[in-house]
Amino acid sequence: MQPHVTIDVPDRWESVPVGEVVSLRLLIERPADRVGTVRIRGVRHRDESVVSLNTDLLPRDVTLSPGDRFALSVGVRFATPGSHNLSRMLVQVDPVDDSTGVGNQLVPLPAHPFQVVPSIEREVAITLARICRYDDGVKVEVTVHHTGATDWQAFELSAGPEQRVRSGVTRHHKPVLRPGDRTTFELIVGGESVEFGTSGTTGGVRVDGRRTLAIPGADDRAVEYAPFTFLEPRSLTTDRIDIVPEAGGAMVVPVGGVFPVFGAKARYLVKIHSSDSRAQEIELFEAPGQVEVEKRKQERTTREFLVTVVENPVLTQPIRMYYDVNLPDQTLRGELHLSIRPTSAKLWTIALTAGAAVTLKGATAFVPALLNPDSAFDEVMTEGWALLNKRGLDLLQLASIFFIRGGLWAVDRIWRPIQEG
Repeated sequence: MQPHVTIDVPDRWESVPVGEVVSLRLLIERPADRVGTVRIRGVRHRDESVVSLNTDLLPRDVTLSPGDRFALSVGVRFATPGSHNLSRMLVQVDPVDDSTGVGNQLVPLPAHPFQVVPSIEREVAITLARICRYDDGVKVEVTVHHTGATDWQAFELSAGPEQRVRSGVTRHHKPVLRPGDRTTFELIVGGESVEFGTSGTTGGVRVDGRRTLAIPGADDRAVEYAPFTFLEPRSLTTDRIDIVPEAGGAMVVPVGGVFPVFGAKARYLVKIHSSDSRAQEIELFEAPGQVEVEKRKQERTTREFLVTVVENPVLTQPIRMYYDVNLPDQTLRGELHLSIRPTSAKLWTIALTAGAAVTLKGATAFVPALLNPDSAFDEVMTEGWALLNKRGLDLLQLASIFFIRGGLWAVDRIWRPIQEG
């Protein structure tokens, strides 16, 4: 018995991802030598427990007379991985009247084997967290987490496009990405989004995925929290915090709960150990213009951060930073108190600048040199040749450098307890 129609599949699958809707395009033709008109009733699969077809939007009254042809697209979702064949899908064709001489038919698609494979997009989650903004882009932390059950061989991850990624590693390769594996890295992106490509091999089949993620806005990750208010209460947390210089050395010992650190872009490793075993994520927020924060690794309830102390004050300056501990049912807030001490180089620079300014211009230059040392330093360097013309008692004024240096140290010693409370 001849079929009512002939069916062709121009774009035949070799593999499709499980759990995702894929488009199947059919070319259906009523041969010219047939008699009578037929109607396309629908598309189905022999085993509807493992395959579902989205036919809700298919037209219900498509009729084909001899010689007619049309294209039909249908969405298909496979519930389980494994071997499949297009021939198990059927198109229901009914005659419009008795002129065909043949009854209703289920016409199979052409035979073509293919594989239903795990979905790399569904199993490998990629998330972005905003860190800070630079002039040429936004720094984000990229977290790649394998949440599925497949061992992805020769796993590759790419970030792009190239002209949008200003800095960072844009291609990663792992011999095997196993369930539960997690990795993080940082990118500086210029633009509103970043594109990620993923690929891996399972069961001898190469599977690819692609997704575009929007860069989180400033409101999605605040860089500084406002002080507590009665309108916005939040539970407090007290946790163990360890701070060590990034370059190595002894651990910073807190004094009365305040950690003494130095500025001038000194870098420290800060570890926050949550006191709650349910902690899922810990976020330490920047103090804009004073302290920058970069996320490092997290192990269970401990998160490590790289902190850069940008501020370089003349006198000790206290800084209060905030961090959040995210629990399954609430968010706890904690505080990190830093005491930024002036560096010895900073004090000697100020003393040298002020002493030279006094020698060149007299005592009236002393106060401006202390209040605006950078400007005074530039002026001293410009007019420094004039020091060569000083003689006798005038040069003795240079000895004020040592008195100024000692005086700054003494003032800071008195100022420090007041600031640190």
